Formats: sequence, structure tokens, C-alpha cells
Amino acid sequence: MHEEIARQVRDMVAAAAKTEVPAQVRAIGQESVAKARETCARWSIALEQGARALEEVVLAAQANAKTVVRRIAEDVLANTSSALDAAEQLVDAKTLPEAAQLQAKFVQTQVNVMGEQGKALLELSLKVAKEGADAWIAAARNAVGDLNKAVA
Repeated sequence: MHEEIARQVRDMVAAAAKTEVPAQVRAIGQESVAKARETCARWSIALEQGARALEEVVLAAQANAKTVVRRIAEDVLANTSSALDAAEQLVDAKTLPEAAQLQAKFVQTQVNVMGEQGKALLELSLKVAKEGADAWIAAARNAVGDLNKAVA
């Protein structure tokens, strides 16, 4: 029985070795591989475009963050300078009422200045946040569009 099964397997293998794959089947296979390569190439292009768009968005966000940080640093330096100027005036005060008046003037001025700085910083932050969000939305739309084209 074992020999019979071995003979049948040999016969099938010999018959299969003589059998040719029909030209139509080979053509379908070649066409499928070509289409797969084409689709992969389109996907690759879409992914590269998406990566570039993401990089641009990240670089823009980084630049916006630097702008906000610079603004904060400028405000801190201006406030520090104002505080040192006020301290210098306090040291030169000849009486306690004069020192109290200088201190009150400084505090009132700084409250107004810091209020304006805070408002300007908030406006700047909102502006760069909107720019960043708009860039992300545009990049996402473009990426989806590119992927849809790649699939089509």
C-alpha cells in the first residue's frame, strides 16, 4: 500500500512537471503584479507627501513656539529692568512717604504693563495656535486626498 501511494505521488508530480500554466493565467498574474506595483508606487508618493506636510507643520509649530518664548523673554527682561529702575529710585528716596509713593507708582505702572503684556501674549498665543491648527487641518485634508488618489 505504501508503494502504491508513493507511485501515485510520483505519477502526479511527473504529470504536474509536464503541465504548463496557461498563457492567460500568466497574463492575469503579471497584470496583477503590475497593478500592485503601481498602487504601491502611488502609496509611496502619498506617504512622502504626507511626511513632508507633517514636517512643515512641525517646523511651523516650532517657529511659533519660539516666537511665543521670545515674547515671554522680552517681557521678563523689560519687567526686570523696570523693577531694577524702581529699586534704584527707592534707594535714592529721602523719606518713607517718598519711598511709599515711588513704590505705589511702580506697582500701579507694573500692573498696567503686565496686563498689557498678558493681553498681547494671549493674542499672540491664540494667533499661533490657530495657525498651527489650520496647518494641521490642511495637512490632514491633503493627506486624505493623496491617499484617496493613491487608492483610486
